[in-house]
Amino acid sequence: MTPTEFWMKLEIELANDNMTVAHFLRDIKSKGVTTNIWPYRASKDYPPVSLLKIVDKYFTEDEIYEICKLADRTDHENFALTLHPSKECIDRQRMRRRIKRNIN
Repeated sequence: MTPTEFWMKLEIELANDNMTVAHFLRDIKSKGVTTNIWPYRASKDYPPVSLLKIVDKYFTEDEIYEICKLADRTDHENFALTLHPSKECIDRQRMRRRIKRNIN
């Protein structure tokens, strides 16, 4: 999942819950998340781990795991270790790595 796909899916899921992004941000700030996500959204970058912990009701663990693996940041890698992705998700990751090794 690319960062653009993440933000688009989040906006769609929020719209299904009749919530705007601004309202969602107020809700997460009330939960104690102090990270400003607007720069991540504007630059089409992967979200911080603090946001990934909150949006778990909109995304499956497999999707969050994939985002963490693609982000290539230490905090995302550490968070990915706490997740329990499905066997199919792990097999897809292995296949991608095999294909990448064969190309290089």
